[in-house]
Amino acid sequence: MSRARGISYQRRQEPKPSRYDIGMIVRPDLRSGRFWLLTLGLAATYWGLVESTGRLFIAYGLFPAPFWPAATVAMVGIWYFGGAAWLGIFLGATLANWFYPPVSPPFWVAATIAAGSLAGAIAANRILSPRFGDPAPFERTRHLVRFLIGAGLCLPAIAATVGTAAIALAFGTPAEGLVNAWLKWTIADSAGALCFSPILMLMLRPGPDRDVVRITTETFLAGLVTTLLAVWVYWFADVDTYAVHALPYLLALPLAWAALKFDLRVTATILLIKETVALFGTLEGVGALNATGDPYPIGTLALILVATNVSVFVVNVLVTELRRKQKSLSASNKRLEAQVHERTLKLAASEARYRSYFNASLVGLAEIAPDGQWVQVNNHLRFMLGYLPQELERMTCFDITHPDDRATQAERFNLMRAGKLEAYLLELRLVRKNGLAIQVMFSARAARTLDGALDYVFVVIDDISQRKAMEEELQRKATLDYLTGLANRRHFTDLANKEIGRAERNGSAISFLMFDVDRFKSINDSYGHPVGDTVLENLADHCRDSLRGFDIIGRVGGEEFAVLLPDTQLDGALEIAERLRRSVAGLAMKGAGDVSLPPVTISIGVAMLHPGEKLEQLFSRADAALYRAKQGGRNRVEAAPEITQTAP
Repeated sequence: MSRARGISYQRRQEPKPSRYDIGMIVRPDLRSGRFWLLTLGLAATYWGLVESTGRLFIAYGLFPAPFWPAATVAMVGIWYFGGAAWLGIFLGATLANWFYPPVSPPFWVAATIAAGSLAGAIAANRILSPRFGDPAPFERTRHLVRFLIGAGLCLPAIAATVGTAAIALAFGTPAEGLVNAWLKWTIADSAGALCFSPILMLMLRPGPDRDVVRITTETFLAGLVTTLLAVWVYWFADVDTYAVHALPYLLALPLAWAALKFDLRVTATILLIKETVALFGTLEGVGALNATGDPYPIGTLALILVATNVSVFVVNVLVTELRRKQKSLSASNKRLEAQVHERTLKLAASEARYRSYFNASLVGLAEIAPDGQWVQVNNHLRFMLGYLPQELERMTCFDITHPDDRATQAERFNLMRAGKLEAYLLELRLVRKNGLAIQVMFSARAARTLDGALDYVFVVIDDISQRKAMEEELQRKATLDYLTGLANRRHFTDLANKEIGRAERNGSAISFLMFDVDRFKSINDSYGHPVGDTVLENLADHCRDSLRGFDIIGRVGGEEFAVLLPDTQLDGALEIAERLRRSVAGLAMKGAGDVSLPPVTISIGVAMLHPGEKLEQLFSRADAALYRAKQGGRNRVEAAPEITQTAP
C-alpha cells in the first residue's frame, strides 16, 4: 500500500514501475483531509469552468456551448489522481449541470449527465491505462492512438449518449433531433478534451532536464509567428473571395514546423495560443470563418481545431519515434564497430540489415549483372514497374527501357562495362507491365572485382513522373495566358522574335495584326467582369478557329491581342484582318448556360515587317494603326501610318 497526496491505492506489479501510478483505478481514503481538499478542488474547478465558459458562449448567442473545456478536468483529474478524483468530478459536474445557464434541469437529470461524463472519463483513462510501462500518453505511437481513442472518441461518445438520453427523457426530443444533438455534444466534449488535456498532461508528467533558455526562446519565436498568423486569419482576414476558405489552413505551416522542431510540450503550448486566438476571434464575428458566410463558424472551428490537434500530435509522435530509432541505430552501429573480432557475426548482421533497408527503401533499388540482367530488385521497384520478381529476373534493364531511350541507356552501360565509366545518371522512361511509361531518374554505379572487371551495377531508380508533370504545368502557366489559353505577352514575344529571325534568314515576308475589343470597358461596367472574361474567351477561341495553324496568336494586354502572320505580304494581312473583323462582328457569343452575350466588334491595326526592323518597332506601328482605327469610328481595319495602302 502507498499513500501519496492523501490517496490510498494498491500498486500493480509492473516490470519497471513509473514515478506516477497514473490511470489506475484507486480507492479514496475517506479519513484523509487531503482527499476531501482534492474533491472540493476538483468540484469547484469543474463547476467554475462550466459557469465561465457557459456564460461566455451565451453572451455570444451560442447555446449549448460548442466547446466543453470541463471535459479536460475529468480526463486529466482521473489520469493524475486515479479513483480519488471520481467524487470531486461527479459533484462538480452535477452542480455545473444543475445550475447551467440559461436552463436549470431537474437534479436527477444533472446527476445523470454528470454520471455520463464521469463514466466517459473513467473509460477513456482505462483505455489509456499504462499497461505498456510508460504512463506518458505521447511518447510512442501506441500511446497517442490510445489517447485519441479515449479522449477524442470514447469520453465524448459516452457523455453525449447518456446526456442526450437524459435530456430526451426529461424534456422530450430536441427540435434539432437526437442525432444532431448527440453530434454537437460529442464534438464539444471532443474539442474540449483534445484541445486542453494534452497541455496539462504534458506539464504534469515527469520529464528529462531541458535547456530552459533555448526552449523558452524557441517557444517565444514559434508562438509569435503562430499568434500573428492566427490573429490575421481569425481577426482580420475578411477577403471577399473563395480564397478565404483556405486561410485557416495557412496555420498548418508554422504548426507543422513546431511539430517537427520542438518537443510536444512546446508544440502543445503553441497550439493552445492559436486555439485561444481562433476561439475569441470567431466568437467576435471576425476572421476567415465568419467571412465565408458559414452559418455555424464556431462549429467549423471546433472541427478544424480537433483535426489540427490530432494531426500535430501524430506528426510529433512519429518524429519523436523516428529520432529515437535513429539514435538506437547509431548506438547499434557503434557497438558493431567495436566488435571487429566477431567478423562473421558482424557480416551476417550487416547483410541482414542491408536486406531490410534494401526492401524497405522508398526508392527503387536493384543490382544488374554485366549483361544487363536483373539480379535482384527491391519491393518498391517491383511495385513501381508492376512485375513479379520471377518476371523481372527473366528480363534485362534494356527490355523495360522505352525504345526512344534504349540507345542512350545501352551506350552508357557499355562504357561502364568497358571500364571507361564508373557511374552515370540518366533521366529516361521505363515501361511498366501494363504498357504505360513512367519518367524516372536512373542512377547507376559500377561495382568491380579486384582485377577491375565489372561485377555488377547497383542502380537507384526514382519515379519523377509527378515532378515532371508539375514542371510541365508550371511551364504551361509561365507561357500561356490564364484566361484565354493563348500565348501570354512574354511567350508571344519569344515566338515572334524567333519567327522574325527565320524570316530575315530566308528573306520571307511577315505581317503583324494588333486588335482589341471596342468599348470593352462598357461591357464590364454593364454586364460585369465575368461576362467580359467570357467575351475574351470566346474571341480567343474564334481566332484560333479562324486563323491559320502556323499563325502566332497572343493576348498582350487586358483586351488587346496580337497576331504574327508568317509568309504574308501586307495585302494578304489586310485581307485576313478584314475577314476576321467581319466574322467577329457577326459572331453570336454564348456564356454559361448557353446565355447570349452582347455583340462585340474589334478594331485592327496592320503592319508589315520592314528589313532590319525589330519587333518593338513593329508593335509600335501596328499600335498606331489600331489607334487610327479607333479614331476612325471603331470596327475597322487600318494599316500602319507610313503605308498608304488601306483595307479593302
